[in-house]
Amino acid sequence: MRKYFAVGLLIFASLFADPPELPHRSPEEMHQTLEEAEEKFQHALTLFNPWYSGPIIAGGSSTLAPGMLLIQPYEYITDNYAFYNENSESIHSSHPLWQIQEQFVTQAGITAWMDLAIAPTLTTNLKEGRSFTSITDLPVILGFRLLTQDVWVPGIKATINETFPTGKYQSLSVQKKGTDSTGGGAYVTSFSLRFGKILFWWTHHPLNTRVVLQYNVPSTVRVEGLNAYGGGYGTKGKVRPGNNFVADLGLEWSLTQNWALATDVFYQTSARTKFNGDPGIDPSTGKTATVGGGSSYTFQLSPSIEYNWSDSLAAIGGIWFSPYGRNSGNFITYTFSIYYAFGV
Repeated sequence: MRKYFAVGLLIFASLFADPPELPHRSPEEMHQTLEEAEEKFQHALTLFNPWYSGPIIAGGSSTLAPGMLLIQPYEYITDNYAFYNENSESIHSSHPLWQIQEQFVTQAGITAWMDLAIAPTLTTNLKEGRSFTSITDLPVILGFRLLTQDVWVPGIKATINETFPTGKYQSLSVQKKGTDSTGGGAYVTSFSLRFGKILFWWTHHPLNTRVVLQYNVPSTVRVEGLNAYGGGYGTKGKVRPGNNFVADLGLEWSLTQNWALATDVFYQTSARTKFNGDPGIDPSTGKTATVGGGSSYTFQLSPSIEYNWSDSLAAIGGIWFSPYGRNSGNFITYTFSIYYAFGV
């Protein structure tokens, strides 16, 4: 009984107690407090809404919305200054092949879960005073969104690619020194899975990650004469390029909402290229020509820097090179690209 009496007494006393005194603030102080709160809010938005245009190589894990169009022209300048041999030794070339390439990637949203991209490329090859300009093989990419990225789940996209042999690959000219080779002659069917996730390990500098796993299956190619796989005078037969597998880790680290550092860590391994037919005569040695080659692999990096004016307009520039490989090219590429997405 005493307990209930004490509680009632406390409630009764609180009715007549003076209210707590609140700190007095001038209108200027209140205005400053509101401005600081707004500034912190806007800063928080930039921290958790970084803009990314993607690293140089790895494709994204999302699809474009219906009615959206993305255009991304690339400029590549490549010095193919060496070649990794069977023992992974880099053999420098006394007459390197230079390439200047303009690639125009166009991607369009078809449905809420599917998009389509094409990437025509024009190349100019230069070597020992010779030059040749033509188109390369044409990739067409159909993408399907499997998962949309959220706080815990990565974005996942599947693609089916078909590369059409629109470049020149056979009946090459000895006088052109290999500059007139701009394609592989094969229809290449590719399947890939792309994963993407923004990681907020550093609140002020989120890390955008992309992982691409792709398997490529080339068709058999009929070749005559000097061709992209070797050969020479009288060469005639069929080439079976080896299937190959690609694994690419793309990273983008936000410096600010606009600026980001990016790179790809790229690996590709290929089965050996087989030949069946008459190899012909090598025009440089007069001996039996070689067509095809052994299995190969290449490890590549592409450090770059990007500036994003918005989530739909950006520029990226950097270098792309191969520090290690076997039966593969050793090169350095200087690249620049503009990214622009808009509704149509």
